[in-house]
Amino acid sequence: MTNTESSRFRAYSLALEHLKNNTTITDSVPAFKEVYLSAAEVMDNISDADKTRLVKKQTGSAGKYQFQDELAKKALIISSAVVTYAARKNNLELQQSMSFNRTELDYATDADMASRAANILATAQQLNGELKNYGISDAMLNDFAERLTVYRHQSAKPRNQTAERKVAGQATREQLRQLQHIFDDQLDSLMLQFRDEHPDFYNSYLVKRTVVNPARRKTRIEGVVTDTTGAGISDVQIKIKDSLLATISMTDGGYSLKTAALTNALLEYSKEGYKPVSIKVEVKRGQALNQPVTMQKL
Repeated sequence: MTNTESSRFRAYSLALEHLKNNTTITDSVPAFKEVYLSAAEVMDNISDADKTRLVKKQTGSAGKYQFQDELAKKALIISSAVVTYAARKNNLELQQSMSFNRTELDYATDADMASRAANILATAQQLNGELKNYGISDAMLNDFAERLTVYRHQSAKPRNQTAERKVAGQATREQLRQLQHIFDDQLDSLMLQFRDEHPDFYNSYLVKRTVVNPARRKTRIEGVVTDTTGAGISDVQIKIKDSLLATISMTDGGYSLKTAALTNALLEYSKEGYKPVSIKVEVKRGQALNQPVTMQKL
């Protein structure tokens, strides 16, 4: 499931658990149990479909997890050194942008893992030799860059059982739509009769039923770097001028740069063999600014 789908699934799960724990209230409405059981059955189907998708993913890409684990370990070491450096320099912006924990790296999607590793690498390279005092040598950065390249290629390879995973994913999405209809058209309506007589029960249901996706509130700049033919350009250095915030574009030209809110900031794109590009940007707190760019060859 995607992050949004997982958030929806969790919200529905919490709402159904709330109803299950309050049958002394809901049993007063005979139709309620039937609707509840229908929703619970769909929930089970979603769980089974998603488990199937995960099994197909794991059996089809076992090697990828080894590459991700190795890359995550190196990423954490380097980002931690940058955080320490930033703390000593009182650079709160840099400190926050490089603060990753192991869970964020271990369980990131392919795109997120590659993007975060690229951010860490580009930022460390911006610091030149200043990280040597923090245990980060040129050899370590070169090794990290090589591991990132290997991870990108491994993630881009066609995997076995892709078709089966897609079928399982489609089944999950269809079941989620079915579950949404049950909530929207039946459970929500039945719950209205408890609003006045059992306000705590009703309000708690509404809270648990609400989908919250914190990831959407992250402030960042993202986009795709392409050449004049529309093809993606990889390994483009992308940085905010007069800042240590930087990243590198992926194989398809895509990039994502975590940042704080910005006003009249200059975003710079550079790669050997291409004309550098500078774009003035403004990013509001919680905004994901989409900033595509085209670069011309020299």
